[in-house]
Amino acid sequence: TKIERGPSVLRITLVDSEHPDTGKLTMTFQENPFVLKQWKVVDPEGKVITVALSGAERDVALMPKLFEFKDPTSSHKPFGPNAN
Repeated sequence: TKIERGPSVLRITLVDSEHPDTGKLTMTFQENPFVLKQWKVVDPEGKVITVALSGAERDVALMPKLFEFKDPTSSHKPFGPNAN
């Protein structure tokens, strides 16, 4: 719904057009290099949750196990690239 530019910053605000009263998401990107720095969620009651990223590293190898989903309500084994 909105795009804002500032010095070395790009801010994009998104709203679900089918359900605009469910809140909004604003993502803030640093330019040069283009990096996500922050996102802000405004819920239907107007409460704001802000997540800021710092010290991000690029081209770092991550263990596939980090992306395995373990359902806390199930006794089944996890699934994912290295699920055993």
